[in-house]
Amino acid sequence: MDNHERKKFGLEKLTPYPSLENADRKISFINNDLTKINAVISTSIDQIVVSNGTLANKWTKYNRNYFHYHSDIPMQNELVFASGRYEVDKDKYQDIDIEIYYDKKHPYNVQRMIDGVKRSFDFNTKNYCEFPFNNIRIVEIPDYMKGGGARSQPGVFIWREGAGFTNNYNDPEIVDMMFGICVHEMAHQWWGYVVTPAYAEGAFMLTETMAQYVEAMCNEYEYGIKMSRKYLKNEMESYLKRRKTDYGGERPMMRSLATQHYLNYPKSSVIMYALHDYIGLDSLSSALKRLLDEYKYNNKFPLSSDFVNEIKKSTPDSMKYLVTDLFEKITLYENETESAIFEELSNGKYKVRMNVKTAKYYADSIGIQAKQPLNDYIYIGVLNKDKEEIYYKKHKFTQDHTKIEVIVDEEPYYAGIDPFIVLIDRDRDNNLKKVLVE
Repeated sequence: MDNHERKKFGLEKLTPYPSLENADRKISFINNDLTKINAVISTSIDQIVVSNGTLANKWTKYNRNYFHYHSDIPMQNELVFASGRYEVDKDKYQDIDIEIYYDKKHPYNVQRMIDGVKRSFDFNTKNYCEFPFNNIRIVEIPDYMKGGGARSQPGVFIWREGAGFTNNYNDPEIVDMMFGICVHEMAHQWWGYVVTPAYAEGAFMLTETMAQYVEAMCNEYEYGIKMSRKYLKNEMESYLKRRKTDYGGERPMMRSLATQHYLNYPKSSVIMYALHDYIGLDSLSSALKRLLDEYKYNNKFPLSSDFVNEIKKSTPDSMKYLVTDLFEKITLYENETESAIFEELSNGKYKVRMNVKTAKYYADSIGIQAKQPLNDYIYIGVLNKDKEEIYYKKHKFTQDHTKIEVIVDEEPYYAGIDPFIVLIDRDRDNNLKKVLVE
């Protein structure tokens, strides 16, 4: 009986995955056992075989090439065997070997892939734990692969030619997709393989949400805050547009389904960056490291509720509402700057006055919104002509309409509430106003 029929009889909807309350922690979402690889593969004389683990030996016999791969530690039983006429670029970084296998006609993005591996390695090893393998290999494969542009497996990720190799993505004005995808897939070596979630709703919070977070942070470290804000703006736009077409019903992040890509990818970037912004990198990293330390290489698998509970332990009481809003609720803001004026003071400083309006809503699965009482911290910003911060601090809001007054050292050009849209806002075009002379 499908959900349409169940509704006729007053029955609850069936979900594709067990609820958090009914999940069996002994069943992995990925459903692959830990194993060791020991394989000898032969191929044509003009081809190279790429697989997981360490390349122990290679030789030629009877006009064929042979490759012997084995693993030094147990790994998820998600194995790759790729053979092709590959060019190979190699690099050494922090005692790991980085290898890119690609068609010689497609060299455009190889260096940025290597850079992405390094940045992801740095972020994950610094904040969580050591890299589990001695090498990482990126392998170009034909476009017939289904289910995404790139896929991470233990020590390897495969990448469709049309999704990363055949086009020269080298415009400094746009977000570097190749770097970002590489950071994301590399992050799965920790979030997906070192830690594997239980088979339950919300499982992708421990895989895709974390990979999206690492991607957002590395993008900011590599390309700066302006490019980071452009990336996050794109992610928020994608989430808000795509949520309208989820006819199965939107869910809170903590209970998302694997098929809800608009939650597991773009929304994940936005809410994890907001969480990082509000509680700080150190607090967030300590929570995630505790989670990883408890569940890595374990036959007891974590739930998204474990993720949220660890974050709450590292969050000040004044900010715990935010964790609930980001993960346990579907939260939307309607922030607006109604007016902004300034006057120059006798001491050469500038007084900026704003009237701002803010409202917070919780939405249900079909988009019906309920207004919530405010006790929230939201950024107030004053910017110069280049939209750089002159003043940028969180203020506490407890009512719908608020008058704000700040003193700044530089002549203001724009001012507003949440000017860089850290919080999910349905109308992003009315947060910032040009400041008028009083």
